[in-house]
Amino acid sequence: MGYYTSFNLTIKLVGMPKEEIEALELLSAGYDCPALDYEFFRCERREAAFRCRGDDNVPASVVKRCRDGGVLLTIRSCFKDYGNETGNLCEWLAPYVVAPEPLKCGSVRGEEGSGYPVIFHDGKVL
Repeated sequence: MGYYTSFNLTIKLVGMPKEEIEALELLSAGYDCPALDYEFFRCERREAAFRCRGDDNVPASVVKRCRDGGVLLTIRSCFKDYGNETGNLCEWLAPYVVAPEPLKCGSVRGEEGSGYPVIFHDGKVL
């Protein structure tokens, strides 16, 4: 049992190391990946954040490499966010989001209707 969380995010990442881009690509394609040294990778259900429904193996995200070396990431998932996967994912990505001014890039909303925007600013998620 538990509540489903709707997670939407669209961001451009700049300066992300190759191994982290490859991890994003694997997770976005519906696969798990080797653990990196971030809190997000300690989450037991980390791959659920990239799926249509956390228990399905249907990818709900897209990673596209840009000509300028950046990466575009879009996630539209719905899963049970028991381990704060959304927060930990945003913390991992925040240093690579170029946002000199506060930048709203998505939202997190629970089944009960409460929600909040995902805002990045100066290498941090607010």
